[in-house]
Amino acid sequence: MSKPTDTGRWAATSPGVITGDPITPSSDKATIGFVTRERPPNQLLDYLFYTAFIWHQYLSDGAFEGASSFDSDLDVGGELTVGGLTLVVADFTYTADNTTDTLTATAHVLQTGDGPLRTTNSGGGLPGGLAVGTDYFAIRTGANTFKLATTRANALLGTAIDITTNGTGTQTIIDQPGTTRVTDATVTRNLIVAGSISHGQSPVMVPATAARGFGTGATPAGGGGGGGAGVWRLSVAADVAQFPITLPVGDRIVELDTWYARADDSAEFTIKLFRVPMSTGTETTIASATINGTGGTPPEKNTLSPGHTILVDNTYYVEVEFTTGSFVDLFGVGIRRDHPAV
Repeated sequence: MSKPTDTGRWAATSPGVITGDPITPSSDKATIGFVTRERPPNQLLDYLFYTAFIWHQYLSDGAFEGASSFDSDLDVGGELTVGGLTLVVADFTYTADNTTDTLTATAHVLQTGDGPLRTTNSGGGLPGGLAVGTDYFAIRTGANTFKLATTRANALLGTAIDITTNGTGTQTIIDQPGTTRVTDATVTRNLIVAGSISHGQSPVMVPATAARGFGTGATPAGGGGGGGAGVWRLSVAADVAQFPITLPVGDRIVELDTWYARADDSAEFTIKLFRVPMSTGTETTIASATINGTGGTPPEKNTLSPGHTILVDNTYYVEVEFTTGSFVDLFGVGIRRDHPAV
């Protein structure tokens, strides 16, 4: 749907339109349309009525429902809420795994923070830790898996309910009249946007210049040794380039790309996404893979799909460790994240 811009769409031959093309007010009449006690031309009335009509149609057709755009500043005098979308989730069945507290449902539509949701059972008993008539909130862990939390805050923190038994019979997730998607932002005073606002999946690039290197053969960007400007070269076993990742809590990492300029055919290296909780300082691996150099036309990339939601009070890193071969030259790390989209 496009914002009305053309005030001349009513041609002189249109049914019910006064003969003559619509005309706009002159500069001395721009405020009120015409001067008091002056009889306005019929064409000017056509212009005023037409303008009011197309704007009424534009707004009544849902101009600001779904994707909307503004040509300049958006000033919000009251409260603007982004997200909090009311959800209608079709009932679906799931199975539980008490060893991981994970629930499985093929191609479920839940995002982290969705809720409140409830669960029912037929032909048996609910998984241990869940109860009928109790509100829960989703923690998305994959396209076919999720966990449940007792509150939306716990869902965003990744704090899942302890599932003690798998349950028996058929387990079903149902939505509620108040089920919503998580509220992403609230502006209580003014919002002025000089550029653009995007929502949904968006990329983040961490260049080689932001990385730290460890090992005798790790050569920084612009540091010589064959890597060149903007490229980290790893050439000795156990050389490491470590990239810090900074994302908002609640964002979900959909895809992780490690970009490299070139690597010899015999090169092998691993990439790893991990987090370090501030409370423990213990490294926790989220996803990892072993890569073989292709020797092909640069740039090359390897992709992981961790499906991990950023937790509060954790620091995140992507680490590339050289294993065997002659070398690998790294451009950086790219991340596609979901806010999530609504």
